[in-house]
Amino acid sequence: MQDEGYNWTVWGPVLGRHSQLARRQDALVIVRRLMQAIPAAWREAADAVAVAHLGTLQSPTLTTATMAAARARVCANLGWHTRDGEAVRLGSLTVALATKIQSLKSLEMISARHGEHLDRVQVFDNLLPAAFAALPPVKSVTRRWWKLRVPNTYKEAAWRLFLNGFPTTARMHNQQHSPCAACGVLGPDVGHHFWTCPVAIAVRSEIEGQLRAHQVGGQPMLLVDGSVPCSALWLGVKPHPGLHRTVWDMVCLAAVHAMDVGRCVAWSVTHPEDQAAAPLPLLAVERVAGRAAIAAFWDVLGDFAATATIARTARTVRLTQQPFLSWNVILMHGSGLHIVRR
Repeated sequence: MQDEGYNWTVWGPVLGRHSQLARRQDALVIVRRLMQAIPAAWREAADAVAVAHLGTLQSPTLTTATMAAARARVCANLGWHTRDGEAVRLGSLTVALATKIQSLKSLEMISARHGEHLDRVQVFDNLLPAAFAALPPVKSVTRRWWKLRVPNTYKEAAWRLFLNGFPTTARMHNQQHSPCAACGVLGPDVGHHFWTCPVAIAVRSEIEGQLRAHQVGGQPMLLVDGSVPCSALWLGVKPHPGLHRTVWDMVCLAAVHAMDVGRCVAWSVTHPEDQAAAPLPLLAVERVAGRAAIAAFWDVLGDFAATATIARTARTVRLTQQPFLSWNVILMHGSGLHIVRR
C-alpha cells in the first residue's frame, strides 16, 4: 500500500488521523500486535469469511484507479447527522447545512431552556398533563412574535425570559441571599420577577382590568377565575376567543417588557448613585416600580399603534372592537390603530 493510498483510505477516514498512526509502518506494527492478541480460532473464522467473499486473502495492487474507487466508496458513507436525524453526506454538504450542524450544541441548549420555560408555565397554571401537552411550542411562539414590526428593545425581555437569561439572584451564585428590590423576597428568579412579584402583578392587574371592562360583539370578556393565566402572557395563548391575534401578541410583548422595566426601576431606586441618600421603604419602591411598569406597558402599545402597518387581511370587524389596540376605519391618518384604555 502506498503512503498516499494509506492516508486517503485508512488513516483519515478509518483511524481518525491519530498522530501515532500517521506512518503506515507504525500502524502495521500496532495491527500485528492486535492480530497476535486475537485468539487463533477467531482469526481462522475471519479468514474463512474473507475467502468466501473475496476468493483470496491477498491484498490487490493499489493503482490510482483503485485508490480513487476506494476513496469514493469511503467518502460516500461519511457525513453527519442533524438534530432531526437527517443524514448529511459529504457530497451534499452546503453552507446552510454546515452552519446548522455547527450550531447543534447551541440548539440543544436552547431547546432545553425552552423546556424549562414550559415547566414554569405548568407550575404557575397548575396544568394537568393533557393541558400541558396542548401548550404551543416556544419555538412557534417566538417565530410569531419576532415577526411583529416593533423595535427589538421590546422583544429582548421576552427572548431572555424564554432562555432564563436574566441575571437574577437565583442564577448568581455569589448573591443567593440578595432580596428582590421591589418586595424583599430572597433569591428571586424569573418566575418571581415576571409573575409573582408585586410589580408583575400590577401589570397583570392592568391587563385583567382592561379585559373585564371591554366587550367584543356585545359580549363581555370574562376571564376564567377572574385572572389571566401564565400561559396567556408567557406563550401568547389567547384567554378569550374574541381577542385578535396580533393585538394579543403585542399585549404579551408589552407586558413582559413592562415587567422588566419595573424590575430595573426597583433596582435603581434601591441602589441610588448617591450613597448618602436615604433608602426608600419597600412599599414606596413597589409603588414607584409598579407605576413605571404600567407606564412602560402603555408606551409600547402606543408606539406600536403609531408606527405599525395593518395588513388589509387583518382589517376585520373584530379588530375594530378590541381592547388595548383597535383599528378605526374612519381614522384617515397613520395606521388607523389607536389605544383603547378603560
